[in-house]
Amino acid sequence: MKISQKSKGLDSFVQAVLRQDIQVGEVLRRTELCEKLEISMSPLRELLVLLEELELVEVKPRAGFKIIYPSLDFMSENMRFRVMIENSAIEAFAGNVRPDWINDQLIKHKDAIAGLEEAEDLQEWNDYIVDFDRAFHRTIVAALDNKAVTKAHEYIQTKLRIARLVHRRVPPRKTNLIAMQDHLAILDALKTGDLGNVRTALDAHFVQSVRNTLVGY
Repeated sequence: MKISQKSKGLDSFVQAVLRQDIQVGEVLRRTELCEKLEISMSPLRELLVLLEELELVEVKPRAGFKIIYPSLDFMSENMRFRVMIENSAIEAFAGNVRPDWINDQLIKHKDAIAGLEEAEDLQEWNDYIVDFDRAFHRTIVAALDNKAVTKAHEYIQTKLRIARLVHRRVPPRKTNLIAMQDHLAILDALKTGDLGNVRTALDAHFVQSVRNTLVGY
């Protein structure tokens, strides 16, 4: 299976979990997974290897594959790994970020906040914010110029997205607004050129992200 096919297969799996077509904690046979993911047996076998490596499924002999129920330890472990990666990347990113990128991001984040505050149907905006947030953090990690680290970060983001489906305590509008406001604080810190301020803003964002997901208000 090519890398692009693996990414597509993983995305199909994640979307099926988020739609709850596939339930966390349930055990499914290969034929059932083929049906739910609309793929044939051959690509499924390769996808299952990836899902096992990512600890998103667990083999149950003579029964099938158990879709992991993401525990708090699972969430915490992956969040710590994500923090390690981005804290390593932020120095390189802050030293080379362009002022026009910062200004463009400030405009887009303020537009996103306004859209979230005014939207009656949140689904479209929530989907946009998820992708927007991932792109923002992906850009930071890209400063390391390390494909292996970038891929590991992408996988962590995917696992955390599934975990939030299970553990989220507060409505998406509120958590997404907070995330965008945290991003604004990071961008403002980047404008100052003070790495200490940038690290402080990024760390505050991670603390709030964990709180939003695991604790609530």
